[in-house]
Amino acid sequence: TLFDVPIVLISLLDEKRQWFKAKCGIDVCETDRQIAFCNHTILGREVLVVNDAQNDPRFQSNPLVTDWPGIRCYAGYPLSIAEGLNVGTLCLIGFAPREFAACEIEKLEKLGAVVEGLLLAYQKQQGAKWMAEEASVLAVDLQKRQSLLRQVENLAGIGAWSCSLSTGELQWSDEVFRIHELPIGHMPVIARALDFYPEPHRTLVQEALLKTFEEGAAFSFEADFVTAKGNKRRVRSTGDRIADPSGELFIVGIFQDITEQAAYDQHLWNLANLDRLTGLPNRERFVKVAEARLQEIGDNKLSLLLIDVDGFKKINDTFGHEFGDQLIKIIADRLRQVLNTKGELFRLGGDEFAMLISFNEQLRVARLCEKILKAAKRPISFSGKNISITCSIGCCTSVGDGWSVNDLFKSADIALRDVKRSARGTYEFFGER
Repeated sequence: TLFDVPIVLISLLDEKRQWFKAKCGIDVCETDRQIAFCNHTILGREVLVVNDAQNDPRFQSNPLVTDWPGIRCYAGYPLSIAEGLNVGTLCLIGFAPREFAACEIEKLEKLGAVVEGLLLAYQKQQGAKWMAEEASVLAVDLQKRQSLLRQVENLAGIGAWSCSLSTGELQWSDEVFRIHELPIGHMPVIARALDFYPEPHRTLVQEALLKTFEEGAAFSFEADFVTAKGNKRRVRSTGDRIADPSGELFIVGIFQDITEQAAYDQHLWNLANLDRLTGLPNRERFVKVAEARLQEIGDNKLSLLLIDVDGFKKINDTFGHEFGDQLIKIIADRLRQVLNTKGELFRLGGDEFAMLISFNEQLRVARLCEKILKAAKRPISFSGKNISITCSIGCCTSVGDGWSVNDLFKSADIALRDVKRSARGTYEFFGER
């Protein structure tokens, strides 16, 4: 859950094999040592990272890559029980190429240190006189396990909680208090616990828990969250309804702060879908949105406007790329203001923008085009000069079912080319000529 990988192993190596002391996501218990990725990891002191095994000369012909299970990415921490004595690994395995962030490597190292602590505790326990010190060893072991569990909770940002369905009494682990930024032991009533979620997330969380309460269905949600100190977070919780030996029902779950992961996921989404200069959705996003809109409208019409800045290359050559970038951002802002909430705006690249509008009437599209042309003509101040530009617009409106994004784009592009050949600074609808 923490690293979003399908397989995690605690692997120990002997002379001829690696065997799994603990595993998640795989059924086999051991493999031949010669083909084990971990055989490379234990040779060093640092985390071994393989972003794409198919492009790594050490592993590209490895049967664990070319055949089952099809390993593509790997990160392994060497487990040491003495200076210079590595005995195995804590490793992450995935089936797609993957780059592990520095913060993920740091967390893997910390969790690996926890595993080493468990190994050392076991080693010391085995060396003790078991018969004479059984009670003492068990007590120390329990204390260590509880301490290690608290460390794991803290490192992973994952806590556990339960709620009695008969009394409404809550029980939280220490990490749940930390995520809420409440003093440990300062337990709120269940109604107050829901107040940490702003709407509409509070209602969604309440409905998910109520369904588990009434139907026994497992729940899983991600939601915005505001701590007791007013800090905004993103959290995830999953859980189920269970009964204790006496038959009393509880809802139990884990609770995780995923703020960093959510921010990282949003960053990756922005890189893939937004234009860096203007912040507008890019060409790839345009295709996805246009496809979705065409499926939604049915027999209604969807209009596409392709907007091109006239003479942009000459503007760049005359005033420089710095002004060219400033001009694109100004035009983007003006287009946003004109469009307002009537549709969606995209930057396709260079000096070309696109608008998707759910208008049924050509007259309304024409009026919008006139507003765009008027807004674009407003002078732009640069180096003490007022510079005026014009835009050309090609328009096309889908007609019922059967239209593809390619059909819509090609038609609007033909209309745009006709305008730029004959009457720049105006607009034209596809099929008018």
